[in-house]
Amino acid sequence: MRLLSYEHLKQGYKKLPIILPFCIYHGEKSPYPYSTSLYDCFDDSEFAKEIAFRPFKLIDLTVLSDEEIKTHGLVGLMEMLFKHQRDKNFLSIMRKLLESQFVQNIIKQLNISYLTDMLNYIVNTSQDDSEPKAAQHLIEELIKAFPEEPARKTIMTFAQQLKQEGLQQGREEERYEMAKNLLAEGLSLDLVKKVTKLPDLVLTKLEDA
Repeated sequence: MRLLSYEHLKQGYKKLPIILPFCIYHGEKSPYPYSTSLYDCFDDSEFAKEIAFRPFKLIDLTVLSDEEIKTHGLVGLMEMLFKHQRDKNFLSIMRKLLESQFVQNIIKQLNISYLTDMLNYIVNTSQDDSEPKAAQHLIEELIKAFPEEPARKTIMTFAQQLKQEGLQQGREEERYEMAKNLLAEGLSLDLVKKVTKLPDLVLTKLEDA
């Protein structure tokens, strides 16, 4: 059904097609002994009929103020991150949330893995054009905001992993640059491979670039 809908939309249609469900039965029991209504698969079939295909409940973070989001309880922190993750001054926003204890109060009520998820989300999706080392500065702010264990240990471990990833990425970039220079000077692929330890496919692409 998903494939049919996808093919329909790929052909340029703007709306989903209506698909009529049918089933060919050739089982041992005759006649077909089960219900043909999907609603009967639910414990409360009447409630399923009542809510099926109704407009879904929408929480539009783009129109909610930060103060209103703060009243949403434990989900408020992730909602705040979702709302501001594209903001160019994300770090300053996080600083204000930490200063108001909003982040700390929620993390204390949840499993420590929530803090790890939050860190991963922030580092992988946020941007801050005003501070080139925003991720590093944010980690520093979080370490100050969470002086107690196990939160502090979690943040320190994450910071170390981030540092290692940065070093690894830096080393990779250095190897690519070295390979480019050596190839430009006319050295053979075999020799460049021995020096840089880069795979053949990467070196071939660099040579053709």
